[in-house]
Amino acid sequence: MKKNKILVNTNNGSYPILIGMGLINNLKKILNSYSIKSSKYLIIFDKNIPKKYIKTIKKNIQKKTIFVKFSSSEKNKNQKSVNSILNILLKNNFNRNDCVISIGGGIIGDISVPTLIIYGVNDMAIDVKSVDNSEKFLKGRYKIEKLDSGHWLIQESFEEVSKIIIEHIN
Repeated sequence: MKKNKILVNTNNGSYPILIGMGLINNLKKILNSYSIKSSKYLIIFDKNIPKKYIKTIKKNIQKKTIFVKFSSSEKNKNQKSVNSILNILLKNNFNRNDCVISIGGGIIGDISVPTLIIYGVNDMAIDVKSVDNSEKFLKGRYKIEKLDSGHWLIQESFEEVSKIIIEHIN
C-alpha cells in the first residue's frame, strides 16, 4: 500500500488526509490505526470505481454509511454538486465527529472539499506560514481571506467574517 499523508492540525487535535493506492483494501485497518471512531460515514465516489471496491468498503465499515456516486466530469464540478453533498450531510445530521471519505480522482476530491480559510494576521495560535502553505494542499475550490484580527475572528470581526462566509456559500 503506497500512500501520502497530509496531517491537518486543528485546535481540537489533528486528522490525516491519505492519498494513494491500495487504501480501499486496507480501509478498516487505516480507520483503526487513526482511531477514527465515527458513528456515520459519507462515502463520495467516482462512478467508474469498480463495484468490488464499494462492496469492500461496505464490508469494512459496519456503521451507518451513505454512498454518493458522482460522474467525474468537469460539468459536475460546480456549486450544485457541492450543495447536494451539503444537503446529504445536513439531512443526516452529520457533525464534526462523523467522517467523509472521497474515493476517485478528478473532480471527486475537488467537490468534496470546497474550502474557505479565514485567518487573523495577529493570531498567536496559528502560524501565518501554515495558512500560506495550505494552498498547495487544497485541490478543490478554495479561498484564503486574511483579516486584521487575532485568533477569535468571529468576536473581533463579526461583520467582515459574516460577509466573507455568505459570499463563499452563495
